[in-house]
Amino acid sequence: MRKTTEVGRLVSLILPDAIIAGCSSDALVSFNATVFLDFLATVDASRPLNQETLAYLLPAFVAPLSSSQLVQNSVVRYTRIHAHTLC
Repeated sequence: MRKTTEVGRLVSLILPDAIIAGCSSDALVSFNATVFLDFLATVDASRPLNQETLAYLLPAFVAPLSSSQLVQNSVVRYTRIHAHTLC
């Protein structure tokens, strides 16, 4: 992601776009968290993040946190999976 900004932009847009479309999944959330965690683990004082990188990373971090759609999808999915045990 650090070498190619197009890849970073693509990865950073996957989860917010999926949340807006209402088709996010646990696997997608895990993928997104793992990729960003690995990406941030490589940041150090000798290679700080530039403004261009922050410009696409910050909205990607904030969008899932500010969207209640992800929580609603998770509740609906949990209810469908465990519907037989709720009755």
